[in-house]
Amino acid sequence: MKQPTAKQREILSLADQGLPITDIAEKLGLSRTSVRLQILRIRKKVKRGDFTPALLPIEIVAGGHAPP
Repeated sequence: MKQPTAKQREILSLADQGLPITDIAEKLGLSRTSVRLQILRIRKKVKRGDFTPALLPIEIVAGGHAPP
């Protein structure tokens, strides 16, 4: 199973912190469109089963799992 790219991991990390697309784009020096497209690509890959994103902190606490 493939892992997200470094850029996708960075976007996921910021999104997991609750940052809106505009803030993520600004923080990473990307356009909002680029961030939106990356998020869409991530969602498609997850739906197809191409990769499973890391657990959210709340999922780790709730399930007692260590981060990958």
